[in-house]
Amino acid sequence: MNIQRFLSVSLLSAVLSVATTLAVAQDQARDLMAGSANVHAGGGNVLAFASGRGMPAMVANFLGTEGHGARTIASLVVLGEHANPNLGTTHLRMGQQVGGLTVYGTYVKASFDSDGNLIHLIENLAGTMGGVVPAMAGAREALDAALGEVHPDLVVNLGESGRSGNTVSFGGDDFFHRDPTVTRVAVAMANGALHEGYLVETWTEDGNLLNHTLVGGNGRVLGVQLRTNNDSYKVFADNPSVTDQLSADGPGTDNVDSPSGWLSGDQWTVHISGNNANAYLDTDANNAPDVPEIPVDVDGSFDFDAPWDESLEPSISPNDEVAVQNLFYWNNVIHDTLWQHGFVEDAGNFQEDNFGNGGSGGDSVNAEAQDGSGTDNANFATPADGSNPRMQMFLWNGRGDHQVTIDGTVYLANGAEFGPTLGEASVSGDVVLFDDGTVPTTDGCEAMGAGSLTDKIALIDRGLCSFVTKVKNAEDAGAVAVIVVNNQSDDILTMGSGGSSITITI
Repeated sequence: MNIQRFLSVSLLSAVLSVATTLAVAQDQARDLMAGSANVHAGGGNVLAFASGRGMPAMVANFLGTEGHGARTIASLVVLGEHANPNLGTTHLRMGQQVGGLTVYGTYVKASFDSDGNLIHLIENLAGTMGGVVPAMAGAREALDAALGEVHPDLVVNLGESGRSGNTVSFGGDDFFHRDPTVTRVAVAMANGALHEGYLVETWTEDGNLLNHTLVGGNGRVLGVQLRTNNDSYKVFADNPSVTDQLSADGPGTDNVDSPSGWLSGDQWTVHISGNNANAYLDTDANNAPDVPEIPVDVDGSFDFDAPWDESLEPSISPNDEVAVQNLFYWNNVIHDTLWQHGFVEDAGNFQEDNFGNGGSGGDSVNAEAQDGSGTDNANFATPADGSNPRMQMFLWNGRGDHQVTIDGTVYLANGAEFGPTLGEASVSGDVVLFDDGTVPTTDGCEAMGAGSLTDKIALIDRGLCSFVTKVKNAEDAGAVAVIVVNNQSDDILTMGSGGSSITITI
């Protein structure tokens, strides 16, 4: 079976975008990627004038004029509706359900102006002729298939931990941040039929990898969607090297974007929490606030005014307090800014209490400052509405925590976030250029013959595939270590895992 891999990018949350890789078995499942959606834009004109029958009926009627059949239109269900009071627009989200199952990847997103006219619509719908073909595999088989795809070297013993509607949970291993779930869905096939399949969610404790794996009714993996951002950015929006700390007031209460203000309950110097964000130190990487915590003295107001001391390490007080108060402040600023632009409660924003404005509460951002599980990067995993997302902010090593010396010339280097650290023990061997014979030959993205790099140190160019792939290919060929050359014009970076790296031992 030929598998073609696609790459798509979607905007998730405040400032991070999530890179999504979806593998689709083209001889089985229909491609319901974003690129296959139909966009109906009025271009300043109205697609359909207000009829008084309600927005869902207007959408159904419009889709009928665009050629969708009665059964397809009858399968539509409303998923959410929210208004943007600042722009005067209302947005309606719909999906498909057939035989009690959500049709995976299908949606309608419609926008209406202040007069109730339909002005913009995006739809990605599947035909619903003939009902849903039952699955041959069960939820357990779907889970095993998903784990074999996203964590092929993982050995776990998971037992069923709960059921809710079409979803089965499996627990019993602390490898996962929360119990993996398997949800029955309908999968649109290339021949127009709908088959029962499964959407498997796995979220790791280490690495913060949140994967959605689509498994067909025959137990085969149809696609993997990585919902954790791990990109790298160079930004100087507010450069601490050249600008001073400034005092900024919170919004108080009784405002539209954060009605109860930013704070709620007791507060500590390195753990600040409220309705939108829960920011805390997590230096021991256990995904919980570090202890001991020092209460903030209160006499009618909270003042998080720890000053930055450039003579001290970031992890030493008061600099660790600065990290938390900075992270809490900016999470709330971003929340309020996005709320003004339409990312409100029933659009799935991040709040514990949604104040009766729709959507699911209980999902403020868990923002972990100086997280001990990595360095020189950050990530943000965003589960479905109603579950707390997790943001991990790492410390930065600066320019070069290692060095490579060649003929007396010292080159600064950074270690990788995966595999054993170099430590004090030396690793010796001849440095050999990785050459897989496939153009470009030195990128390390293709496997070499077993034993072709035995006891050698592989020299590999950066780019074209993940660092994990490069190092794994070199290790499989017998290399004892790897040096990756930064052949780009940017600064030194730390090699992130970019996926499962638990099998790397060099």
